[in-house]
Amino acid sequence: MSREERAEWEALCRQYNVDSLYEAIQGCREELKFLAHCAARLEPRTDEEADEEADEEIYEEIYEEPDEVIHE
Repeated sequence: MSREERAEWEALCRQYNVDSLYEAIQGCREELKFLAHCAARLEPRTDEEADEEADEEIYEEIYEEPDEVIHE
């Protein structure tokens, strides 16, 4: 891990008050999920189902469980 990566990891852990990078990533996911939910309520709705399906696919990609777990 480079010095820059280490500094970013430590900053994330401090931001979310956690001890591991995995916990910090979970905190980021939860925050992003909340922000996406808020943004969806503010954005005007369209009648095109294609847009809604694309949004759902993006949401699922962001919030599905990772294939691998990172441990520090």
